[in-house]
Parts: sequence; structure tokens; C-alpha cells
Amino acid sequence: MPADAPDIPALLAAATRAGHGLSALSPASCALALGFDGLTLGLLNASGLELVWYDPADTAGTAFEDLQYTLGEGPTLDAARTGEPVLVADLRDVPESRWPV
Repeated sequence: MPADAPDIPALLAAATRAGHGLSALSPASCALALGFDGLTLGLLNASGLELVWYDPADTAGTAFEDLQYTLGEGPTLDAARTGEPVLVADLRDVPESRWPV
């Protein structure tokens, strides 16, 4: 993580003090703080999965989320099925057999 990266707890504390929710946080800043290229958040409810938090400037991230929903596979859907986080350091390193479509 870069030395000048924002601190996630500090970002959350600032949003809480301001009386705002998750929408007050920048997905790009949170991704940078975590050392990620991008960050999206999808929630599962009775209606299914919904992308609820993302950086509109991250066109690759939102396209990837759309692709997962369309194809029915990927880390977001695995997390929804298992109830566990699915962390993938680099999608290029994932064997094609994991998400073949």
C-alpha cells in the first residue's frame, strides 16, 4: 500500500461523524487504501444480487460485475453462494477451470 494511501478506519470515521453512510466514501480511495485496482460492493437480498457501491470512473470494474451477473459465475457470485469473501489477488492468475465461462 502506498505511504500516502488513505486509512480505511479514518475514512469510515469521517463518514460516520458527518452522518453519512457508505455513499460518503469514495470507492477509489478505499481501493487505494487496500492496495486494490478497483473495488465494488454487491449485496444479496431476497430479490438477488445488486451492485450497490462502485466507482463510476472504474469502467472495467463495473463491466466485470455486469459480466459476472450475465454469465452466472465469478468471485461476486461465489461469495453470494458461500457467504464467505472471495479474494483474488490477480484475476489473470486464476485457472480457467475456476470460472470457465
